[in-house]
Amino acid sequence: LLNVYMPKFETCGKFWPIVHNGLVFSLILMQAIAIGIFALKKLALASSLTIPLPVLTLIFSWYCRKRFLSMLNTYSAE
Repeated sequence: LLNVYMPKFETCGKFWPIVHNGLVFSLILMQAIAIGIFALKKLALASSLTIPLPVLTLIFSWYCRKRFLSMLNTYSAE
């Protein structure tokens, strides 16, 4: 007896780049708001230490796109 699971639909991970882009956008927006709030409260140290975070987030996003996007464009062998 062979048990086989047949999904009704298969997206093959096509939705993940959209989710990733939304998460990165939200994270950068939150970081920009935090920088603005720190600047308004005249917290120079906190504001200056928060400035590299959006740059690091964009570098991580670029790395993820370069590393994983090609896997999501091809179908799985399953």
